[in-house]
Amino acid sequence: RVPDGCLHIVSVGRLHSIKNYAFLILAGRALKSAGMKIRCTIAGEGPERTALEQLIVRLDLEGEVTLAGHIPRADLPGLYAAADVVVLTSHSEGIPVTLMEAMAMERVVIAPAITGVPELVLHGKTGFLYQPGSMDELLSQLQIVFHGGRLLNKMKAAAREHVLRDFNNRTNLACFAKSF
Repeated sequence: RVPDGCLHIVSVGRLHSIKNYAFLILAGRALKSAGMKIRCTIAGEGPERTALEQLIVRLDLEGEVTLAGHIPRADLPGLYAAADVVVLTSHSEGIPVTLMEAMAMERVVIAPAITGVPELVLHGKTGFLYQPGSMDELLSQLQIVFHGGRLLNKMKAAAREHVLRDFNNRTNLACFAKSF
């Protein structure tokens, strides 16, 4: 179980409909309804802020979900360090930098199996993937993180190693330059 009995969820990105933060907020409501203590921080700004604030109020999640606004890049490591899990709920992505950052800091990540995400998140090895739109799968994986504790340490280490080895700009650019 997570150390303080409260699952700390973080998500970082622009508050835009493509990021599908309403889905994450609905997951928060389901977890709260199931009796789980959560704290969800969504970092970012954008045009969906007002709609998300209204959803948080309507679902009675003011004490559980925080829209933190823009977080300076220098402060993101602290945000990730406080997280038990970093969640992505986007409808579309390339290979998300936010997940790379979280994985490099040995955070568990959960993301939809879309576009380039499965190249980064190897299900069950470096994080968890869920089918886009599957609330049941997302909730199941959040429960695994909540109850997994130290059992997830191997996954966290593998995630860091995977990012540093396969998604390192310097290494990749050096290899690319060598090919010429």
